[in-house]
Amino acid sequence: MDPPEAPEDTMHGVSKFKQLDLRIARARKAQEAQYAKDQNVFLKAIETVQDAPDDDVDDKGDGDGLYDEIDDSIALKRKEFVKKGLLKPNPKKIQLTYAHSVSFLVSFLDKRVH
Repeated sequence: MDPPEAPEDTMHGVSKFKQLDLRIARARKAQEAQYAKDQNVFLKAIETVQDAPDDDVDDKGDGDGLYDEIDDSIALKRKEFVKKGLLKPNPKKIQLTYAHSVSFLVSFLDKRVH
């Protein structure tokens, strides 16, 4: 850890602004070190979040709420981690049309009857 700065040392060439810059740099360095230390915790927390869609089209229609924005942000962050190779992508979900659903249901029920 770096030694603390003097409260005001403009006589020796360290202005308040320079001291502030040094404190900010130390805080950023400490924050990055803490993030690197806790990265597995962050990754574990968003491991099961649904992947963000590849296209930018919002098919929800009513997604204007605060929680929808939070969910979208988390999904985008997860997508970024997948691109970096830190997380595995979730398996693709199959979207069935109504006709496929009815067809599957009929064949399932037909097998149960016979």
